[in-house]
Amino acid sequence: MIVNSSSESELSGEEEDGRIGRLNLLPNGRRDLRQAAADMIGEMRGVSGMTRVGVRRAMRAADLILKVNNMNLKQDVASYLDSVNLLQTPRAQQLLVKFDADSPFKGMFSDQSQMSALKNFYFIPKQETVYLWDRMDQRLVSNDRYAQVPVANTYEYVSLKDIVRQVASRPELLAYMRSLHPSNDGMLSSFTDGDQYERSEFFQTHPDAFQFVLYFDGVDPARCQGSKSGMHELGHFILRILNLPPKVNNSMCSLFPIAIANTNDCKGTFEGVLRRFVDDLIDFENGVELYFDRNRTETLYGTLVGVKGDAKAIHALLGFIDPGGARHFCRDCMISRPELHIGEIAFGVPRTRALTDRDLGRVEENNNYSTECGLRHRTVLHDSLYFRLEDNKNSDILHDFAEGIIPMVIRLCLKEFIYVQRLFNVNDINERIFSFNYGKANQADKPNIVFTDQSLREAHRLHNIKQNGAQTLLLFRALPFLLDNISPRIAGVENSDHYQLYLLLMKIYQIAMAPRVPRDIIPLLRRYLEQFRRGWYIVFPGVNPTNKFHHIMHLPQFIEEKGPARQFACFREESKNCFIKRHITICNNFINPQKTAMEQALIFQANAWGGRDLHVLQKTRHSRIEVKTVQELPCSASLEALGLPPGSHVQTVKMVNIYGAEYRQSQYLLILPESESEDGLPCFGMIATIILPAVRTDPETVIFCVKACVTDGLEERFNAYKVSFQENAPYHLIDLHDLPHHSSISQWHSFSSGNIYLSQQVDGADFLGFTEELILKNFPKILYKQRTEIMKLVNQCNSTEPTEDSQCVVFGYLDSQGNVVESSPDDSLSETLLSKSCLSKSLIVDVKLNTTSKVKAKKRPHNVDEVEAMPVYDILNNQGVLGQSVIRFIGQNKWISATHQSNMLKILVDYFIGQGGNLYPSSAVKTSMAKGIVADFPDLADEDGGFSSWYNQKTSRGIIQTKFQTLRDKLPVEEKKNKPKAVSTVSDSCLSKRAAQGSSSESQCPGSSSRTQSSSSGQPASNIICHSVSSPISSCQSSLELSSELELNSIRGLVPTSGNFLKIFSVLKKTFVERRKWIKAAGPTCTEIIDKFHHLGSYEGRMISEEFQMLFPLANNFPETFKRWAPHIIQYAKTAKPALVESLNREFPESPSKETTVSLLLLPKLLPSVATSKTMKPSELDHIKLYKSSLDALVSSAIVQIEPEGTNAKLHCSIEAPRNEAQRKQTIFPYLLWLTNDRTNGQMYLKIDQITFYLADLELLHTYELLLSIN
Repeated sequence: MIVNSSSESELSGEEEDGRIGRLNLLPNGRRDLRQAAADMIGEMRGVSGMTRVGVRRAMRAADLILKVNNMNLKQDVASYLDSVNLLQTPRAQQLLVKFDADSPFKGMFSDQSQMSALKNFYFIPKQETVYLWDRMDQRLVSNDRYAQVPVANTYEYVSLKDIVRQVASRPELLAYMRSLHPSNDGMLSSFTDGDQYERSEFFQTHPDAFQFVLYFDGVDPARCQGSKSGMHELGHFILRILNLPPKVNNSMCSLFPIAIANTNDCKGTFEGVLRRFVDDLIDFENGVELYFDRNRTETLYGTLVGVKGDAKAIHALLGFIDPGGARHFCRDCMISRPELHIGEIAFGVPRTRALTDRDLGRVEENNNYSTECGLRHRTVLHDSLYFRLEDNKNSDILHDFAEGIIPMVIRLCLKEFIYVQRLFNVNDINERIFSFNYGKANQADKPNIVFTDQSLREAHRLHNIKQNGAQTLLLFRALPFLLDNISPRIAGVENSDHYQLYLLLMKIYQIAMAPRVPRDIIPLLRRYLEQFRRGWYIVFPGVNPTNKFHHIMHLPQFIEEKGPARQFACFREESKNCFIKRHITICNNFINPQKTAMEQALIFQANAWGGRDLHVLQKTRHSRIEVKTVQELPCSASLEALGLPPGSHVQTVKMVNIYGAEYRQSQYLLILPESESEDGLPCFGMIATIILPAVRTDPETVIFCVKACVTDGLEERFNAYKVSFQENAPYHLIDLHDLPHHSSISQWHSFSSGNIYLSQQVDGADFLGFTEELILKNFPKILYKQRTEIMKLVNQCNSTEPTEDSQCVVFGYLDSQGNVVESSPDDSLSETLLSKSCLSKSLIVDVKLNTTSKVKAKKRPHNVDEVEAMPVYDILNNQGVLGQSVIRFIGQNKWISATHQSNMLKILVDYFIGQGGNLYPSSAVKTSMAKGIVADFPDLADEDGGFSSWYNQKTSRGIIQTKFQTLRDKLPVEEKKNKPKAVSTVSDSCLSKRAAQGSSSESQCPGSSSRTQSSSSGQPASNIICHSVSSPISSCQSSLELSSELELNSIRGLVPTSGNFLKIFSVLKKTFVERRKWIKAAGPTCTEIIDKFHHLGSYEGRMISEEFQMLFPLANNFPETFKRWAPHIIQYAKTAKPALVESLNREFPESPSKETTVSLLLLPKLLPSVATSKTMKPSELDHIKLYKSSLDALVSSAIVQIEPEGTNAKLHCSIEAPRNEAQRKQTIFPYLLWLTNDRTNGQMYLKIDQITFYLADLELLHTYELLLSIN
C-alpha cells in the first residue's frame, strides 16, 4: 500500500480528465480529435435510453459549439496579431486558416459511418447477419397495393473466435487462466475444483482451456405494445467464460453477446440458430490457432461446460418439454409431479447417458412418449464432442430462489402470522416495509410492494410478489427485522415452525450463493434441504410445492460437480436483457430488432473493455476529491507511522465505485471471515475515510481508514451479527485488494433496541468462511489475512508480559542478506500451513509406561470408534413433555424439523452442563453427542450412515458445533474463553523515537514501516503496510526485535501445547536463516541441533517437517509416490530374494497397509551396498563389519527396528549401538522403533542419537518420510 503526500498547490486544481490520456497521439504530437469524437459517440450510443436521432442531434449541437468556439478564438487571435502588426504575415494567415478546419464529426452522422468510426478506435467483433430461410410477409409493392412476398429470416451472430481473441489479447487474462489449478484445501472455489472437471478427459489434457457457459432467454421489447406483444420477441444468447478473473466476471463486461434471433426461429433442435456456434465450439475443442499483434500466436482450446437461464429456456435449449407439461419435469432425475406433491421421496432415478439415449430413441418411434419421459428431441448441442445434457447440472439461483421459492415462502408465512395467528395486520407490515432504513448500499433495491388482504389470503396459489430479484432478496433478508416488535403479540414468534422454516431457507440460500464452499459443509446442506423439504409438508400441508422446490434439492450435487452455484447465477444476464429491451422499445424499431439489439450490445461491450489496445477494462468512479491534512484524519497516527508528516496533504473521497462495487463512508466492511478469526466470528469495521493516493500507479488502489468493531455474536432470530464499538476504538489502514471478496454493508437497527446489526448478505456475500483467493492472484500484495495472523503471532508471543505501549509491526520476512522482503501468499503463515497434517508427534523427555488414557487423549485426537455414544434417547425421555415430543416426532415422521432439532439440542446441552460441563466442550464430547443422536435415531444419520452433518471432528463443523458457538456468543465478555483483545494506536513516544532515529537502516522504532529503505525486491519501504498491535516492548527500546538468542531462551521453558504453537512456530521460522548458516558452518550433530533449538523436535516432529518444506519446497509427496512403487518393489524382490519376501509375508498379517510396510522393509535389503574404501572412512567400514551379522539376522533393517509392546523406548539401544556402556554416548544412525505385538498397530518412536521422539500410532510410511527429512 502506497500513500503519497502532496503539496496543497498540486491538489488544489481540478483533477485532470483521465480520458485525455487515453487519446492517441498524432505525428505532430497532438491528441486525436477524431478519436475524441468517436468516444463521444460510443458513450452516447452505449446508453440504452439514447436513440440514434438523439445521438445525431447531440453531435450537431457539439459541432456547433466547437465551431462557435473556434470562430471566437479566431477573432481573438486575429485582433492580437493585428495589434502587433503580424496579421498579414504568411505564418499568421496559416494559423488563422486552422480555425476553419473540418469538423471532427465529419462523416460520422450515419449509423454505418458511426460503427466504422467506432471500429477504428475500439475492439468491436464483427457482426454477421446469417440467413436461415424465407418466410412470406405482407409488404407494400405499389402505391396502394400490398402483396405476400418472400422475406429472408436472419439472425445476428458474433464469431466465437472473435470473442476469444478479444479476451486473449490481454496477456494477463490468459496468464491468469493458465495459473488456475484445482484446490487441495477442500474448498470449492470454481468449476476447476468440481468433480466434473476432474473426470473430464478434455480438461485433463487441456487444463487451461476456456470454460464456456451459454445463457439463453427470451426478450420481448414489445411487451407493452398490445397486439404486437410476442411478435418481436428475441432469443438472446450470451456467452460467459468461467475461468476469467473474478474482477472481470463480477462486472457486465464479462457478458459476450453471441447470437440474437427471433424466438420463432429458436424452436425445435435450434439447428438453424446455433449451428454456427456449435461448429466454432467443435473447432475450439480440437484447438484453434489465433494470431495476435507483434507476431504472437496462440493455440487455444475450449468447450461448453454448462447452459443456464430460466427453466423454460433451458428446457427448450436442451430438448426437454416445457416444465409445465411433462410428467417427469426434472432435468436431473425422473421424479414425477405426483411424487413431488405427495412428498414421499426426494429424488427419482438419475438421468444418465444410457437412459437419455433410450428415451430419445423411443420418442423418435412414438412422439407421444415425450410427455412421459420429458424429452422432445435431440439438441444440436449434443454435436459437441464433450457436452451432454446429463452433465448440465446447474442450479438457477435467481429463478429457483429469488423468483420461485422465496416469494412463495414470504407470502405463506405472512398469511400464517396475520390471518391464522393474528399477530398483526397487513397495514402494519406495509408500513414497516416503507419505513425501514435499508441503508445506502441497498437504496436501489428497496422493496416497494404493498400487500393486500386478497394477495395474502390466496398465498397458496399466488406465488409472485411482483418485485424484481434484488428487491425480493432484500425483503427476504429484512423480514425478520420488519417483524421485530411489530405488535405486543409478536413475542416468541421466532420459536414457531413457520419462522424456523424461514430461517432454514435463509441458511440454504446463504450456502448456495457462497463464492467458496467447503466440501465438508455439503452434508450439512443436504440435511438443511431435507429438513426444509419434510418441514414444508407439515408447516404448509395444503400447499403443493412447485417444480423449483424440487430443483434446489439437487443443489449439493450441483456444487460437488461444478463448484459454487453462484457462478451459474443469472443476475447479470437478466440485467443485460433489460438493457437491450429498453433500447429497442425507446428506438421503436421493429423492422429488424435483432440487428439493432446486437449493435447496441457490442457498443456497450466495447465501452466496458476500452480501446483497441484493451488497456482500460473498467473505469473507477468516485465523488469529488477533497484535500485534507494528515492531522485532520482519524487515522493520522497510522499515516504518520508510514512516514507522512502531520502537515502533509492527502486526497479523500466520500464514495468510490470499482468494478461495480460501491463503497461509502459510514458503511461497514467485512475485514476477516469467521473461519480466519480467533473467536470464530467475522470481524467488521466502519469506513471512516476513503483515501486515494496522489500518485496512483494502479488505478484500482483505494485505501480505507476503518474503525474497528467488536462482533458480539450472531442473533439467530435476525440471522445477523450484532456489533458494537469499544471506547477509543482503533483505526486501521486497509487496502481494497486485501479485503475478502465482499460488498459493503449498511447497518440495520432493530425496532426493539438501538443495537447495530450487520445482516448476513444472503444475496451473495456471506460469512461461511470463504475468501476470494482467485482475485488476489492478480494483485501481488500482502493479504490482510496473513497480516492478521502474524499480528496474532506477535500478540501471543508477548502475551506473558505487561504492556502499555504499542508498536507497528513490519509484515514481511528477512532474506539471507538481512533485508526486509514484502510478504507474499507463499511466504506467510496461513491456515493451510496450520492445518496441514504432520508426520510426527511430540518430543519425549521421559517415557512412563503407566501413562493413563486421559493423558494420552490430550496428546492426540481421540479415536471416534472409542468414544462412547451419549444416551440421547434416555436423556430426552427423562426431560418431560418437551423431550418426549421430540422422540414422538422423529418416530412418526422419520426425520426432525428445525423446531424439534433446536429443542433436542437445548436439552442435550443443558444435560451436559448439569453434569459439570461448560460451553467449551472437548471434541470427544461433541462426537459423543453426535454419535448418540445417530445411534438412538438412525433416521437422522447422513446418507452414508455417519454423523458428519451433526459434528465433524476433522473440521470442527456441524450442527452441534454451531449450537455451542451460538450459546457462547451470548455469554458475557468476562465469561468467554477468548476475550477480545484491546488494540491500541501507535503511541506518541514511538513516533518521537522514530523521528529521532531518522532514516537509519540499522534500527527501527515501533512506528516505522521497514527495516531498510528498500526491500530486496526493489520496492520502497512505504509499500509495507503497518498495523498497530499490542506489544510488550517499551517504546523506548532501541530495536524492534529481540535477538535470536533471547527469543530462543524465551520459548525454551514453554510446554508444547496448542496454545503455545504460534509463538514457538514464529520463533523457529524467524531463526531459520541463522540456523541453516550455523548447521552449514559448524556441522553439528542432531543432539547439538536439538539442544540449541529445543522445540525443533516438538509437536510430534511437525517442526522438523516444516523445516524440510522450507528447505525443499518442491519436494515430491513421498507417501503417495512410494505407494505407486510398492508393488514393483515386491515383484522384483520375489525374483531377487524370494525367501526374504516369504519370511516378511509370514511376519505381517493381512491389512490394507501390508504391501507398503513389506516393501519399505524390503527396500534396504535390495539396494546395492556402497560400503567401500572409496566411499567410507575406515572407522565406518569397521562399524559395518562389526554389526553385519546382527543386521542380516533382522527381519527388517537397522532403519526400522521392531520390538514388543512394553519395551522402554527411552532406554532402548539400537542394534548398531556399541556394547560398551561408556561408548554409547557417541552418535549413531537415526532409526525408527516400532513397539507392536500384532505387526499391524503399535506405537512408533524416532531415535536420534540419545533423543527419543514419540510418533504415536502413525503409519510406518509417514514416519519413514520424517526419517528421510532428518537425513
